[in-house]
This record gives sequence, C-alpha cells and structure tokens, in this order.
Amino acid sequence: MLMTDIVDAMTKIRVVVHLGFDDESDKALQVAWDVAQKLLDEGVWVELIPDHVILPDLLGNEWAELPKIEINGWIAVIGRAPDPDELYTLIMSAVAELRHGGTKLRHAVMST
Repeated sequence: MLMTDIVDAMTKIRVVVHLGFDDESDKALQVAWDVAQKLLDEGVWVELIPDHVILPDLLGNEWAELPKIEINGWIAVIGRAPDPDELYTLIMSAVAELRHGGTKLRHAVMST
C-alpha cells in the first residue's frame, strides 16, 4: 500500500493556528504540533497551518486576541494556548462530527 493510499484512508482535520509574535503563540503552535503527531498514530491526519498575523486588528475586533485555533473552520480557542488534552478533545469532537455525517456534536466554543 502506498503512503498516499494510507493518507487517503485517514480522517482529515484542518487546524489553523493564528499566531502573534509572542511566547503564548509559540506554545499554542507547539501544542498543536504535538497533538497532531499523537493523532497521526490514531489514524487522524491533521493538516496544521500556522498563520502569523503580522498586524493585529487595531479596531479591537476578534482577530486581536492571539493565539487563536480554528478546527475545520470552527474557532475553538481564543487568546491562549490550550493544554494538549484540551486540544486533543476538541479535535476528536471534530473527528466524531465527520464520522457521524456532519451532525453537530460540538456545543460550545472554548475560549479565555
């Protein structure tokens, strides 16, 4: 079996980490990377996309609170780095949603 066949058979989750240039953003990216590696062993392919926000929103809108983690288009964490267990649970809820035909299983946005 080719590697592309293995990847095609995996559940795929897109995680975008919106980053500032601070320690908390570095920590958020490291946590996301560690969780993505753990999930790979469980058959979940995490497409991890770091997005460095160079200019924060000066008008005070939601993008000013960094880091921010988005899972399949859903804002899951705002303004802090999650702990690994929390991010794992959030990603697995997105996996469960995909496996149940898109039924909304997530109930709340985790934030600061």
